[in-house]
Amino acid sequence: MRLRISFVSNWAQTARRTLPLALPVLLATCSEAGNDATDDGSAGGFTPGGVAGRECNVTVIESPPDSQAHVTQCTPITYSTNPPSGGPHYAIWAAYGSYDFPVPAGYLMHSLEHGAVVFWYNCPEGCAGELAEVEAFIAALPEDPLCAGMGAERRTVLLPWPELGSRWAASTWGFALTADCFDPTAFRTFYDDHYGRGREALCAPPEQVFTADPCL
Repeated sequence: MRLRISFVSNWAQTARRTLPLALPVLLATCSEAGNDATDDGSAGGFTPGGVAGRECNVTVIESPPDSQAHVTQCTPITYSTNPPSGGPHYAIWAAYGSYDFPVPAGYLMHSLEHGAVVFWYNCPEGCAGELAEVEAFIAALPEDPLCAGMGAERRTVLLPWPELGSRWAASTWGFALTADCFDPTAFRTFYDDHYGRGREALCAPPEQVFTADPCL
């Protein structure tokens, strides 16, 4: 499997205003042509996968947030990446864990500020098998000592996001990954590179835990 890697850092402000968010910046293309990596992914330490031969088209964008201001809860906020990767947010953060409904991004961005990784998916037709795979992937990640006794083992959030332009994504404070399918190696690389690197290090539960969208 041949891996082609490129990286785009600090998009120009003009590009952010003029280019559609869905325009991909290709990080890695999963291709069946060639085979420069061993089956265990030892070549370069990064072997993108795929689903039934599909290309995952993994993309990573660095987009340093230009604000970390608190705004009134449920105020609409526009973010420069899809999925959002930091910026203005609400005073309450989203509790770490899995949701079966979209939590407004203003809460999630506060979680990112605390060093969380948010995993997003958009499966209009349902994707129970993939979702189970990702839940198992998250459960196998190292436990965070900062989270001991806090009701969560690590600072992660998993939830559906109908506005997502790809099938799967992940974001941290200042970075976003998108992919057409869940590539565990690519997502683990992203997680290892960016977990716990928000502006604050906090695993405490929020004042309010959501069981439904609080802004509806």
